[in-house]
Amino acid sequence: METDSNHAAAAAVEDEEEASRAVPPSTAKTRATSWSDLLDDPLGNISARLPLIDYLSFRGVCKNWRLFPSGCSHIAEFSKERPWMLLYDVGVDGGNKCYLYDHLHPKCCEMSLPHLRGATCMESKDGWLLATRERELFFFNPFSTQVINLVMYPDRKTSHRLFTFTEPPTSPDCVVFAVHRLGASVVEIGRFSVGDDEWERVLVEDVRPPIETLDGIDHRRQCAASYDRREINESVDFVSSNLVFSFSFEDFLLRHRHLNHDREIPDSTFLDEFMNLHREDWLRRSGQKRITVSFSSLQMMVDDVVDLFPFVCEHAADGTTTTDATKSMKAAWLEPRFPSRS
Repeated sequence: METDSNHAAAAAVEDEEEASRAVPPSTAKTRATSWSDLLDDPLGNISARLPLIDYLSFRGVCKNWRLFPSGCSHIAEFSKERPWMLLYDVGVDGGNKCYLYDHLHPKCCEMSLPHLRGATCMESKDGWLLATRERELFFFNPFSTQVINLVMYPDRKTSHRLFTFTEPPTSPDCVVFAVHRLGASVVEIGRFSVGDDEWERVLVEDVRPPIETLDGIDHRRQCAASYDRREINESVDFVSSNLVFSFSFEDFLLRHRHLNHDREIPDSTFLDEFMNLHREDWLRRSGQKRITVSFSSLQMMVDDVVDLFPFVCEHAADGTTTTDATKSMKAAWLEPRFPSRS
């Protein structure tokens, strides 16, 4: 009996000690943790992976997050009045790293856009890019990272091609046009409505005067001078040297007129300022003394119409010789439009 009493007493002591180690929730001292108390490492990993529209929301959580150093932080200081420029697929971070530039701000915004790796942007409008990659044709929004895949244009053995679109791809009225120059007197025009199963194509032969080059697509007549959506979706204009060709899917005729250089050629002042501000940074990021930068086309509506045709420019560092290797880099213009999250 004494032994049993000793065991019972020992068990009671153990129970009492265990009870003393347990602190009731009502008396435990707790410290409230807020989002602003997150450590730097998680914050850096989070902000580096956010699409730009989510990053701007991230900055609005608290002062600490707004001031947290990030490669995207300069975007809050960019102008919203003029187009931005995206340098993409530059070979950094496996081709995922891209750089966004403003024409007034000396710093760039660094971001990861894996979907542009190996792609070529053909056209930009309303914040959307129309791009190709091997046998892919797709819309891509760099601000939200949304992708909308399209039916690829049937294979044509030519590098002389232009693509454009009439509306953002989220609109049911979006129509994509394609122009393929197959020779000086042969051109193929294609049309595709988002949601269709195939392209509508028309081959135009014996073109006079001949189409020497494909320099860009002219949207201004359609978007600024006409509000008839049917007309916009029925015709496409493209520029060749000093001529503007207009093709209508209504009567299947290709017409031409002379380009008005005073009214229809973009002002070079904006481009010159942009190049002069950022050329040194492009050279540094390329790791080369000489680079060529291929720009996509852009249509952007501001006080007056901004319409930048695709072009290629070359930049060289001081002391560069003709024997120095030239690296090709790709750039796309962007209208700073941030879509809302649905």
